[in-house]
Amino acid sequence: GAHGRVELGMLKDELLLEMSIQ
Repeated sequence: GAHGRVELGMLKDELLLEMSIQ
């Protein structure tokens, strides 16, 4: 549901941040 989408969005943001740092 929506909650799952929010969690996925947060995971995506974290991955993008990690990739940006490297």
